[in-house]
Amino acid sequence: MEISRERLHDILSNIDAPLLNLGFFDADQQERIEKHFTERLPQRIINAIDDVEERFSQNKSSLSFFRNSSASESSNSPLKWDNISSEEKADLLKYFARVSRSFGGYSNSEREKLKRMPIYQTAEGKCVRLQSRRGGNGDSTNNELQTYYTISPNISSNDFPLSQKSKSKVLELPKSRECRELYQDLSIQSLEEDNLVEKFVV
Repeated sequence: MEISRERLHDILSNIDAPLLNLGFFDADQQERIEKHFTERLPQRIINAIDDVEERFSQNKSSLSFFRNSSASESSNSPLKWDNISSEEKADLLKYFARVSRSFGGYSNSEREKLKRMPIYQTAEGKCVRLQSRRGGNGDSTNNELQTYYTISPNISSNDFPLSQKSKSKVLELPKSRECRELYQDLSIQSLEEDNLVEKFVV
């Protein structure tokens, strides 16, 4: 089911994403502005979110001497990702996934920016970023360049019970076709039985 415009607005508002309030414009301007910004809207949202976090990362790197190594997700981002639930993050993923292979899809740059959003749920139930953002001093601020995988739908989870540590490296396989296609477009490796045994059992 497609996420509604109202729910998308609520999710973005709850993380303090940059939003444009059309109430400040005249009625005739509102229509033109809305038409302009709704063209390739998912891509505009991706770029806006990444721009905010990139500026924060650059500013923070200059103060890295004072950084607390036990910092939470919220302290590593100006956006309040902890304010939304895993279900809301899943809805955000579905929203971005619906244009992954339609309406022109995403550029390589936009796919890289998507990887930096903490909206990918692991088998242990935590939402993570697929790619770290490096600050100006070269420090990695997220996930320490962790690689994540999915498990092929041909494999039963009962046949290969994973440890808690392994679950933190495995993403839940999305139910929707669009989300699975997005995972493929983001180059998330799906493990077959041999790969699974090699990485998490042997």
